[in-house]
Amino acid sequence: EGGDQGEHDHLEGDDHGGHHEGEGDLGDLVVVADDVVGQHGGQQDGVDHPQAVPAGPAVEGPGGEPVGGQLKGMIEFHPYDLDIDGETGINAKNIKRIESALQGKDAFSFVFISDTQRWYDETEDAVYAINQMENVDFVIHTGDLSDFGLKLEFELQRDILNKLDVPYVCLLGNHDCLATGQDVFRIIFGDENFSFHAGNTHFVCLNTNALEFDYSEAVPDFAYIENDLSNLPAGIARTIVAMHAAPYTEQFNNNIARVFQHYIDEYPSLQFCLAGHTHSLAVEDIFEDGIFYYTAPCIKKRTLLHFTFTPDSYTYETIPY
Repeated sequence: EGGDQGEHDHLEGDDHGGHHEGEGDLGDLVVVADDVVGQHGGQQDGVDHPQAVPAGPAVEGPGGEPVGGQLKGMIEFHPYDLDIDGETGINAKNIKRIESALQGKDAFSFVFISDTQRWYDETEDAVYAINQMENVDFVIHTGDLSDFGLKLEFELQRDILNKLDVPYVCLLGNHDCLATGQDVFRIIFGDENFSFHAGNTHFVCLNTNALEFDYSEAVPDFAYIENDLSNLPAGIARTIVAMHAAPYTEQFNNNIARVFQHYIDEYPSLQFCLAGHTHSLAVEDIFEDGIFYYTAPCIKKRTLLHFTFTPDSYTYETIPY
Protein backbone atom coordinates (compact mmCIF):
# COMPACT_ATOMS: atom_id res chain seq x y z
CA GLU A 1 0.00 0.00 0.00
CA GLY A 2 1.00 3.51 -0.57
CA GLY A 3 3.44 5.25 -2.83
CA ASP A 4 6.04 7.91 -2.23
CA GLN A 5 5.84 7.99 1.53
CA GLY A 6 9.35 9.29 1.98
CA GLU A 7 8.67 12.75 0.63
CA HIS A 8 8.29 15.11 3.55
CA ASP A 9 9.40 18.35 1.90
CA HIS A 10 8.20 20.79 4.54
CA LEU A 11 8.18 24.30 3.17
CA GLU A 12 10.03 26.65 5.43
CA GLY A 13 8.61 30.11 5.62
CA ASP A 14 5.28 29.28 3.96
CA ASP A 15 2.47 31.50 5.15
CA HIS A 16 -0.23 29.11 6.27
CA GLY A 17 -1.38 30.90 9.41
CA GLY A 18 -4.81 32.44 9.59
CA HIS A 19 -3.89 35.90 10.75
CA HIS A 20 -1.65 36.91 7.85
CA GLU A 21 1.39 38.04 9.72
CA GLY A 22 3.76 39.31 7.06
CA GLU A 23 1.49 38.18 4.23
CA GLY A 24 0.78 41.51 2.59
CA ASP A 25 -2.50 43.32 2.62
CA LEU A 26 -5.38 44.16 0.33
CA GLY A 27 -3.09 46.52 -1.55
CA ASP A 28 -1.49 43.44 -3.04
CA LEU A 29 -4.84 42.32 -4.39
CA VAL A 30 -6.64 45.46 -5.47
CA VAL A 31 -5.09 48.57 -7.00
CA VAL A 32 -6.21 51.79 -5.36
CA ALA A 33 -3.54 54.51 -5.57
CA ASP A 34 -1.47 56.51 -8.11
CA ASP A 35 1.82 54.74 -7.66
CA VAL A 36 0.41 51.24 -7.83
CA VAL A 37 -2.22 51.53 -10.57
CA GLY A 38 -1.70 48.55 -12.86
CA GLN A 39 0.32 46.54 -10.30
CA HIS A 40 -0.36 42.86 -10.91
CA GLY A 41 1.62 41.03 -8.24
CA GLY A 42 5.21 40.04 -8.84
CA GLN A 43 8.03 40.82 -6.42
CA GLN A 44 8.15 43.68 -4.00
CA ASP A 45 10.93 44.02 -1.44
CA GLY A 46 12.07 40.56 -2.50
CA VAL A 47 8.71 38.97 -1.61
CA ASP A 48 6.39 37.23 -4.07
CA HIS A 49 2.96 38.83 -4.01
CA PRO A 50 -0.28 37.34 -5.31
CA GLN A 51 -1.59 38.08 -8.77
CA ALA A 52 -3.58 41.26 -8.50
CA VAL A 53 -7.20 41.80 -9.40
CA PRO A 54 -7.51 44.75 -11.80
CA ALA A 55 -8.78 47.95 -10.23
CA GLY A 56 -12.16 49.39 -11.08
CA PRO A 57 -12.65 52.46 -13.27
CA ALA A 58 -11.43 55.88 -12.16
CA VAL A 59 -13.94 57.92 -10.17
CA GLU A 60 -14.73 61.39 -11.55
CA GLY A 61 -16.65 64.28 -10.10
CA PRO A 62 -19.39 66.26 -11.93
CA GLY A 63 -16.75 68.29 -13.81
CA GLY A 64 -14.70 65.26 -14.81
CA GLU A 65 -12.03 65.82 -12.17
CA PRO A 66 -10.77 62.82 -10.18
CA VAL A 67 -12.53 62.50 -6.84
CA GLY A 68 -10.14 63.53 -4.08
CA GLY A 69 -7.76 64.97 -6.63
CA GLN A 70 -5.42 61.92 -6.49
CA LEU A 71 -7.53 58.76 -6.74
CA LYS A 72 -7.23 57.09 -10.16
CA GLY A 73 -8.68 53.71 -9.29
CA MET A 74 -11.14 52.32 -6.81
CA ILE A 75 -11.90 49.00 -5.20
CA GLU A 76 -14.30 47.29 -7.54
CA PHE A 77 -15.99 45.29 -4.79
CA HIS A 78 -16.67 45.59 -1.09
CA PRO A 79 -14.56 43.18 1.00
CA TYR A 80 -17.70 41.97 2.78
CA ASP A 81 -19.79 41.57 -0.39
CA LEU A 82 -22.14 38.56 -0.26
CA ASP A 83 -23.82 39.19 -3.62
CA ILE A 84 -22.47 36.07 -5.30
CA ASP A 85 -22.02 35.98 -9.05
CA GLY A 86 -22.39 32.60 -10.70
CA GLU A 87 -23.13 29.09 -9.46
CA THR A 88 -23.88 28.32 -5.82
CA GLY A 89 -24.52 25.16 -3.80
CA ILE A 90 -21.62 23.36 -5.49
CA ASN A 91 -21.00 20.61 -2.93
CA ALA A 92 -24.61 19.40 -2.71
CA LYS A 93 -24.91 19.17 -6.50
CA ASN A 94 -21.61 17.36 -6.91
CA ILE A 95 -22.27 14.96 -4.03
CA LYS A 96 -25.41 13.82 -5.85
CA ARG A 97 -23.30 13.19 -8.95
CA ILE A 98 -20.67 11.24 -6.99
CA GLU A 99 -23.18 9.11 -5.10
CA SER A 100 -25.23 8.38 -8.22
CA ALA A 101 -22.21 7.42 -10.34
CA LEU A 102 -20.66 5.18 -7.67
CA GLN A 103 -23.77 3.62 -6.14
CA GLY A 104 -23.18 -0.04 -5.35
CA LYS A 105 -19.50 0.08 -6.30
CA ASP A 106 -16.52 -0.94 -4.19
CA ALA A 107 -13.80 0.35 -6.52
CA PHE A 108 -13.13 3.98 -7.41
CA SER A 109 -10.41 6.62 -7.51
CA PHE A 110 -10.12 10.27 -6.57
CA VAL A 111 -7.62 13.12 -6.69
CA PHE A 112 -6.79 15.10 -3.58
CA ILE A 113 -5.63 18.76 -3.69
CA SER A 114 -5.47 21.62 -1.20
CA ASP A 115 -4.44 25.25 -0.63
CA THR A 116 -4.98 26.79 -4.05
CA GLN A 117 -5.30 30.34 -2.71
CA ARG A 118 -3.63 32.99 -4.89
CA TRP A 119 -2.16 30.39 -7.30
CA TYR A 120 -4.69 30.65 -10.09
CA ASP A 121 -2.39 29.60 -12.96
CA GLU A 122 -1.22 26.54 -11.05
CA THR A 123 -4.84 25.63 -10.28
CA GLU A 124 -5.75 25.95 -13.97
CA ASP A 125 -2.86 23.62 -14.78
CA ALA A 126 -3.97 21.14 -12.10
CA VAL A 127 -7.45 21.01 -13.61
CA TYR A 128 -5.97 20.37 -17.03
CA ALA A 129 -3.73 17.61 -15.64
CA ILE A 130 -6.64 15.91 -13.83
CA ASN A 131 -8.76 16.03 -16.98
CA GLN A 132 -6.00 14.11 -18.80
CA MET A 133 -6.06 11.31 -16.22
CA GLU A 134 -8.09 8.16 -16.74
CA ASN A 135 -10.58 6.62 -14.32
CA VAL A 136 -10.79 9.53 -11.87
CA ASP A 137 -14.23 9.64 -10.27
CA PHE A 138 -14.03 12.88 -8.27
CA VAL A 139 -11.76 15.47 -6.65
CA ILE A 140 -11.49 16.55 -3.00
CA HIS A 141 -10.14 20.01 -2.15
CA THR A 142 -9.37 20.37 1.58
CA GLY A 143 -9.63 24.14 1.76
CA ASP A 144 -7.94 27.51 1.54
CA LEU A 145 -9.45 28.49 -1.76
CA SER A 146 -9.01 32.13 -0.75
CA ASP A 147 -6.25 34.17 0.86
CA PHE A 148 -8.33 37.00 2.33
CA GLY A 149 -11.84 35.48 2.43
CA LEU A 150 -13.04 37.72 -0.41
CA LYS A 151 -15.94 36.58 -2.55
CA LEU A 152 -14.05 37.30 -5.78
CA GLU A 153 -11.34 34.84 -4.73
CA PHE A 154 -13.92 32.11 -4.17
CA GLU A 155 -15.65 32.92 -7.45
CA LEU A 156 -12.40 32.73 -9.41
CA GLN A 157 -11.45 29.41 -7.83
CA ARG A 158 -14.95 28.00 -8.37
CA ASP A 159 -14.87 28.98 -12.04
CA ILE A 160 -11.51 27.25 -12.51
CA LEU A 161 -12.58 24.08 -10.66
CA ASN A 162 -15.84 23.99 -12.63
CA LYS A 163 -13.72 23.14 -15.67
CA LEU A 164 -13.04 19.71 -14.17
CA ASP A 165 -14.57 16.84 -16.10
CA VAL A 166 -15.51 15.13 -12.83
CA PRO A 167 -17.41 16.39 -9.76
CA TYR A 168 -15.50 17.97 -6.88
CA VAL A 169 -16.15 19.00 -3.28
CA CYS A 170 -14.42 21.71 -1.23
CA LEU A 171 -13.77 22.01 2.50
CA LEU A 172 -13.39 25.18 4.55
CA GLY A 173 -9.79 26.32 5.18
CA ASN A 174 -8.53 28.76 7.80
CA HIS A 175 -7.92 31.53 5.24
CA ASP A 176 -11.47 30.95 4.01
CA CYS A 177 -12.72 32.07 7.44
CA LEU A 178 -11.30 35.61 7.13
CA ALA A 179 -13.63 38.60 6.60
CA THR A 180 -17.00 37.13 5.53
CA GLY A 181 -15.32 34.17 3.87
CA GLN A 182 -17.25 31.60 5.87
CA ASP A 183 -20.54 33.12 4.69
CA VAL A 184 -19.30 33.19 1.09
CA PHE A 185 -18.13 29.58 1.38
CA ARG A 186 -21.53 28.48 2.66
CA ILE A 187 -23.29 30.13 -0.28
CA ILE A 188 -20.97 28.95 -3.03
CA PHE A 189 -20.05 25.52 -1.66
CA GLY A 190 -22.20 24.63 1.37
CA ASP A 191 -21.91 23.65 5.02
CA GLU A 192 -18.48 23.43 6.62
CA ASN A 193 -19.27 19.93 7.94
CA PHE A 194 -20.66 17.40 5.47
CA SER A 195 -20.38 13.80 4.38
CA PHE A 196 -21.05 11.66 1.33
CA HIS A 197 -20.63 8.11 0.04
CA ALA A 198 -18.47 6.83 -2.79
CA GLY A 199 -20.01 3.39 -3.22
CA ASN A 200 -19.43 1.52 0.04
CA THR A 201 -16.95 4.13 1.35
CA HIS A 202 -18.08 6.98 3.58
CA PHE A 203 -16.30 10.35 3.38
CA VAL A 204 -16.54 12.69 6.40
CA CYS A 205 -15.47 16.29 5.73
CA LEU A 206 -14.93 18.43 8.82
CA ASN A 207 -14.12 21.99 9.82
CA THR A 208 -11.03 21.79 12.06
CA ASN A 209 -9.98 25.46 11.98
CA ALA A 210 -10.52 26.04 15.70
CA LEU A 211 -8.14 29.00 15.99
CA GLU A 212 -10.22 31.03 13.53
CA PHE A 213 -13.22 30.64 15.82
CA ASP A 214 -11.26 31.57 18.98
CA TYR A 215 -12.29 28.21 20.41
CA SER A 216 -15.77 29.70 21.00
CA GLU A 217 -17.53 27.20 18.73
CA ALA A 218 -17.50 23.43 18.51
CA VAL A 219 -14.58 22.97 16.11
CA PRO A 220 -14.31 20.09 15.41
CA ASP A 221 -18.01 19.47 15.98
CA PHE A 222 -18.43 16.24 17.93
CA ALA A 223 -22.22 16.57 17.83
CA TYR A 224 -22.06 16.52 14.05
CA ILE A 225 -19.81 13.44 14.12
CA GLU A 226 -22.16 11.63 16.51
CA ASN A 227 -25.17 12.44 14.36
CA ASP A 228 -23.36 11.34 11.20
CA LEU A 229 -22.34 8.07 12.84
CA SER A 230 -25.90 7.35 13.94
CA ASN A 231 -27.25 7.88 10.42
CA LEU A 232 -24.84 5.75 8.40
CA PRO A 233 -26.69 3.73 5.77
CA ALA A 234 -26.37 -0.02 5.58
CA GLY A 235 -23.53 -1.30 3.47
CA ILE A 236 -20.86 1.24 4.46
CA ALA A 237 -17.65 -0.79 4.77
CA ARG A 238 -14.90 1.89 4.88
CA THR A 239 -14.42 5.48 5.99
CA ILE A 240 -12.12 8.36 5.06
CA VAL A 241 -12.01 11.58 7.11
CA ALA A 242 -10.98 14.85 5.43
CA MET A 243 -10.14 18.18 7.08
CA HIS A 244 -8.08 21.28 6.43
CA ALA A 245 -5.88 21.38 9.53
CA ALA A 246 -4.68 18.10 11.02
CA PRO A 247 -4.23 17.50 14.75
CA TYR A 248 -1.17 19.19 16.28
CA THR A 249 -1.11 22.00 13.76
CA GLU A 250 -1.63 25.47 15.25
CA GLN A 251 -5.19 25.68 13.87
CA PHE A 252 -6.45 22.51 15.54
CA ASN A 253 -7.86 22.49 19.07
CA ASN A 254 -5.07 20.28 20.35
CA ASN A 255 -6.56 19.99 23.82
CA ILE A 256 -8.97 17.48 22.32
CA ALA A 257 -6.75 15.97 19.60
CA ARG A 258 -6.82 12.46 21.06
CA VAL A 259 -10.55 12.69 21.75
CA PHE A 260 -11.04 13.63 18.11
CA GLN A 261 -9.05 10.59 17.00
CA HIS A 262 -11.14 8.38 19.28
CA TYR A 263 -14.36 9.76 17.78
CA ILE A 264 -13.41 9.28 14.14
CA ASP A 265 -12.07 5.79 14.88
CA GLU A 266 -15.68 4.84 15.69
CA TYR A 267 -16.48 4.93 11.98
CA PRO A 268 -16.47 1.62 10.08
CA SER A 269 -12.92 0.65 9.06
CA LEU A 270 -11.28 4.08 9.11
CA GLN A 271 -8.76 3.93 6.26
CA PHE A 272 -6.88 7.21 6.63
CA CYS A 273 -7.30 10.96 6.95
CA LEU A 274 -6.72 13.78 4.46
CA ALA A 275 -5.49 17.29 5.35
CA GLY A 276 -3.87 20.37 3.88
CA HIS A 277 -2.80 23.64 5.52
CA THR A 278 0.96 23.10 5.92
CA HIS A 279 1.65 23.54 2.18
CA SER A 280 3.92 20.47 2.28
CA LEU A 281 3.53 16.84 1.32
CA ALA A 282 3.55 14.52 4.33
CA VAL A 283 2.44 11.03 5.33
CA GLU A 284 2.31 10.61 9.09
CA ASP A 285 0.95 8.14 11.62
CA ILE A 286 0.28 10.99 14.05
CA PHE A 287 -1.21 8.92 16.86
CA GLU A 288 0.83 5.75 16.17
CA ASP A 289 -2.38 3.79 15.75
CA GLY A 290 -1.97 2.77 12.12
CA ILE A 291 -4.19 5.58 10.80
CA PHE A 292 -2.14 7.66 8.39
CA TYR A 293 -2.69 11.35 7.75
CA TYR A 294 -1.95 12.30 4.14
CA THR A 295 -1.22 16.00 3.77
CA ALA A 296 -1.35 17.57 0.31
CA PRO A 297 1.14 20.26 -0.68
CA CYS A 298 -0.11 23.65 -1.77
CA ILE A 299 -0.95 23.81 -5.45
CA LYS A 300 2.12 25.98 -6.07
CA LYS A 301 4.20 22.80 -5.76
CA ARG A 302 2.36 21.26 -8.72
CA THR A 303 1.81 17.83 -7.20
CA LEU A 304 -1.44 15.85 -7.14
CA LEU A 305 -2.28 12.94 -4.84
CA HIS A 306 -4.21 10.17 -6.56
CA PHE A 307 -5.90 7.42 -4.51
CA THR A 308 -7.25 4.22 -6.04
CA PHE A 309 -9.53 1.85 -4.11
CA THR A 310 -10.15 -1.79 -4.92
CA PRO A 311 -12.59 -3.98 -2.96
CA ASP A 312 -9.84 -5.04 -0.55
CA SER A 313 -7.24 -2.25 -0.39
CA TYR A 314 -6.06 1.10 -1.66
CA THR A 315 -2.95 2.57 -3.24
CA TYR A 316 -1.85 6.14 -3.76
CA GLU A 317 0.63 7.95 -5.95
CA THR A 318 2.02 11.47 -6.16
CA ILE A 319 1.73 12.96 -9.62
CA PRO A 320 3.82 16.00 -10.56
CA TYR A 321 2.45 18.13 -13.37
